[in-house]
Amino acid sequence: MSETSSGTVYIPSSILDGREHRRNDRSFSKVIASVGADTVIIPGHGKPLSTLDDLKHYHEMLATIRDNVARLKSAGRSVEETVAANLREAFDDQWAKAIISPAFFTRFV
Repeated sequence: MSETSSGTVYIPSSILDGREHRRNDRSFSKVIASVGADTVIIPGHGKPLSTLDDLKHYHEMLATIRDNVARLKSAGRSVEETVAANLREAFDDQWAKAIISPAFFTRFV
């Protein structure tokens, strides 16, 4: 599975090429299906411990931003237009708390 976060920072290494997206989706789905609500998850970044709900929210954030960027890319939008569209705005309050800026994260996607 890709790097995980406890819900406080964008992790650009979690977003790679299309093959990596599909592997990440499969990995997240497997982990989410195999752990219980009481399972303690140790993320690679953010707070020391996470929950199943944290992991689900992280997966949702990655998938939503990735899908939104892909949609604009397919529509022929430039990187700057995509960044300006502020596709991760709904997630910034929770995830934009580290050195990785929301704009950089969008460019990386």
